Amino acid sequence: MAFIGLITARGGSKAIPGKNVADLGGTPLVGWTFSAAVNSGLDRVILSSDDVRAMEIAQQWGVEVPFTRPAELSTDRVRSIDVVKHCINEMGFEDSDVVLLLQPTSPFRDSSFISIACRLFEDRVDSVFSVQECTHHHPSRALFIDANGFLITDDFTGTAFFPRQEVPPVFFRNGAIYAAQVSTILRGSFLGEFCRPLVMDDFASLDINTSFDLEVARSLVKSRKLPSPSTTSKDGF
Repeated sequence: MAFIGLITARGGSKAIPGKNVADLGGTPLVGWTFSAAVNSGLDRVILSSDDVRAMEIAQQWGVEVPFTRPAELSTDRVRSIDVVKHCINEMGFEDSDVVLLLQPTSPFRDSSFISIACRLFEDRVDSVFSVQECTHHHPSRALFIDANGFLITDDFTGTAFFPRQEVPPVFFRNGAIYAAQVSTILRGSFLGEFCRPLVMDDFASLDINTSFDLEVARSLVKSRKLPSPSTTSKDGF
């Protein structure tokens, strides 16, 4: 069993043009994930991209760039699972190998979380998802507006009006790590029969999809005095 980090960074972001190479604390956004991946003990770290600049940055970090992602897999409508399957087919991984999808939009997911995800496969596990606890907007408190304009609730837990401390915890995928055996992925999903959660805090779970998210990340780097990762340094946060 080999553990392979696959970083996906297409060049056509519409919400933030050039998002994956945008500056974050003096380092391109994708560089934060390159740093975390190469310092985590993974057997291999590979970039799938159609972006020449991202590929140049990857090589500075010692990340493999064995192919250029085809144009038909570089649109905003392509599913991540199809990008991963393309890499598997190009590289010829074994069914028992584990691929960790590491998206550059999670810059504060450091090497320790990647290492923990790998260790979870020592047990009876075929997939691992990183998750974040839903603390601010619990789904049991969701309200809907009906056809007549009135608010209604679908109180599926029976706890919609309970104090926050008495509501059962729920979690959502934060997008930082999707890990699964190749055999699971080739069946069409990262979610296997035996999936373990990797719970991450709010800081590590930050997901950059909008300009506002990027400004929040920049503010966090500044306020926490986070060291910017470089090609010659270990994770510093």
